[in-house]
Amino acid sequence: MPPELQPPPVRYSSQEWFMSMVSIYKSYILRRIAPQLSFTVFYTTVMCCLSQWTPFIPVITDFNIWFLMGSVLSLLLVFRTNSAYDRFWEARRQMGSVVTISRSLARIASYSAPDSATKERVGLLLTAFPRFLVSHLEGDFTVQPEIAAVVGLRSQDIRMVLASRNRPFRCAQLLGSIITENMDDMAVWGVEKQVPVLGP
Repeated sequence: MPPELQPPPVRYSSQEWFMSMVSIYKSYILRRIAPQLSFTVFYTTVMCCLSQWTPFIPVITDFNIWFLMGSVLSLLLVFRTNSAYDRFWEARRQMGSVVTISRSLARIASYSAPDSATKERVGLLLTAFPRFLVSHLEGDFTVQPEIAAVVGLRSQDIRMVLASRNRPFRCAQLLGSIITENMDDMAVWGVEKQVPVLGP
């Protein structure tokens, strides 16, 4: 009996801007910048109140400076938006390469690994590698022991990976050592072309 097909994930559409505005309180970015944003709003409110109630803070009545600042800020916003989009697209492209190479190595290992234990070890390391990479790039190192436990790495691999400061690189080194040990069997399938990408 063929497996049940899963529906594709829901993708964002520019036509759903109203729902995006309604659900803005769920935004991950908004939660991250909430302290800074709250402080800025509080500081601005205090300065506005003091400028109205006390003569010590002058009020700028020349509105030309606001138009000038608006133009500069709009250019800065456009530049930062384009820069952020370029970085996002590059990260997405690199992550796609990691996923593609991981799948290729998993297929090669499933056909040419000498025993089931090696197949399982390669599969677990390939499963853990992108998760370690994401947490390493985000700087969230507290979840990495949990990742190792959830993926189900061998205790020896867990100790070696968690003892390293660069845990994704340690994962790649372990994969490279496994492939090197079994190169005679795996070379038939062309795995040596993939080793420099994930190897030490």
